[in-house]
Amino acid sequence: MNATTERSIQAALLVAIVGGWQLGVMAGVIDVFFFPAPVDIFKQIVSWVIDASFYTRSP
Repeated sequence: MNATTERSIQAALLVAIVGGWQLGVMAGVIDVFFFPAPVDIFKQIVSWVIDASFYTRSP
C-alpha cells in the first residue's frame, strides 16, 4: 500500500468518525452534555481565537 492510499484511508476514517459523531448528536443518540457536537466545539475554538482576551494574561 502506498502513502497516498494510506492518507486517503486515514482521511476517510476521520471524516466517518466526526461525521458519525455529528449525526449522532443531531439524532439525539449522543448526549450533548458529555459529547458536544463537533461543529459546536469548532465554533467555540473560533470564538476564542477571534476574542482578543484569549491572548492576554489574566491575573
